[in-house]
Amino acid sequence: MTCHKPSTTQPEQHGSLTKPMLAGGAIALILIAIFLLSAGESNPEWPKLWKIKLLVIVPLAGAMGSVFYYLIHHLSSIGLNNTIAV
Repeated sequence: MTCHKPSTTQPEQHGSLTKPMLAGGAIALILIAIFLLSAGESNPEWPKLWKIKLLVIVPLAGAMGSVFYYLIHHLSSIGLNNTIAV
């Protein structure tokens, strides 16, 4: 007769949220910087520091996108399925 241990499955351990946020923000910053450097002259009617706003907002959006992906991936790894009961 064999004795079976009850299986204790634990969800996959994820690392810190900081790394994905930095990666998403860095990728967004690099892409927007390349775009802005290749854009050339801007419209003279626009404010002088309009590029600064883009260099702040776009990396923040990239970081928030990475947080969203991290959380969705974490939820799917603990067993929550994307099914809808009809």
